[in-house]
Amino acid sequence: MTMRGLAALAALALMASPVSAQEAATPEENLDCAIWAANLTGSVEETSEDFAAFGMVMTWFIGLYEGQVGHPIGEPLEARARQLTDADFEAIGERCLARMAAFGERLTVLGDKLQASE
Repeated sequence: MTMRGLAALAALALMASPVSAQEAATPEENLDCAIWAANLTGSVEETSEDFAAFGMVMTWFIGLYEGQVGHPIGEPLEARARQLTDADFEAIGERCLARMAAFGERLTVLGDKLQASE
């Protein structure tokens, strides 16, 4: 299996893991992080690696939110996004970035374990 295949497998395994996916975050925190990631996705070139990365991050947070509340994110996202200020985005970004760094570290560890087991 290629390294890219291992990374994809690791990502799927971790996203399916309730412990890593929930991270004790509230639905509101996941909603805010989805908005934060959507904002970043919309601010980069569509053909860039950043666009793809932030799109995956946004999708992860949307999945966390919808899984917790049991309904689509659309209307709550729109309502919450209208409430947020630039200062809110900065604080939200710090929290979400820390969560994504932890997630990335877990992916790296799992990828290393999978590669070592080959």
